[in-house]
Amino acid sequence: MLVHRADVVIADEADPWSCTPEWAAVVIEMFAEICRQGSAVLLVGESPGGLIEIASQAALLHNGELLWSGPADALEREQLTEAYFGAAQAK
Repeated sequence: MLVHRADVVIADEADPWSCTPEWAAVVIEMFAEICRQGSAVLLVGESPGGLIEIASQAALLHNGELLWSGPADALEREQLTEAYFGAAQAK
């Protein structure tokens, strides 16, 4: 997948949902494979979508303020919705 194994791979605006569903699956699988090969992957974006499902950790930020962080599997859909549409707009 990568020419050289990296300790950390950073992808800004890695939004698989901006492409077709077929390519979204390819992008998500690509990041999952990089993780399986032992690299840490930091994904930065506004639409986490399926990426949360392959993440081990997640953090929600708004205007540089940390709203939530922890294990990705502990992040409830309601927290994500509130962060994007509720608490984030109230600040």
